[in-house]
Amino acid sequence: MTILLAHFPKMDISHERAVVMYESLKDLRHEELIRGVRAFCLAHEEVYPGTNVIALIRKYALGHKMKKTALEAWQEVMEQIRKTCWPIHAPKFDDPLVKRVVDMIGYGDIANSQKIGVERAHFIRCYDELMARENFLEAIGEVDH
Repeated sequence: MTILLAHFPKMDISHERAVVMYESLKDLRHEELIRGVRAFCLAHEEVYPGTNVIALIRKYALGHKMKKTALEAWQEVMEQIRKTCWPIHAPKFDDPLVKRVVDMIGYGDIANSQKIGVERAHFIRCYDELMARENFLEAIGEVDH
């Protein structure tokens, strides 16, 4: 809280709000929390009403755990399409999340698409939704199987 108040002296951090912030962020390790707060402070010049400070601190704190961005994952899919001779050889994805999204959409549908931009948009949307779900489940201490 001291770091936040040093950067944003007009920020309203009542005792009640501090307790809520603590409860919402207490699963983070100390180093992660400090990294998240510092990154938040460096990324924002002001804190506007309605800003979800807790969500942003968590995002910055756990950003190092992110696998790939959706576009990086899509690039991996495109590389597999160029390398493999589907349907003779199946693609191999190191990242289980990329494989999961490709399986959901259908590798053949992606590889044979006449409108690859549509497939890219669909892949990115699915990847981002599953990544957000994984992050949420991790935050509340549950594991997605």
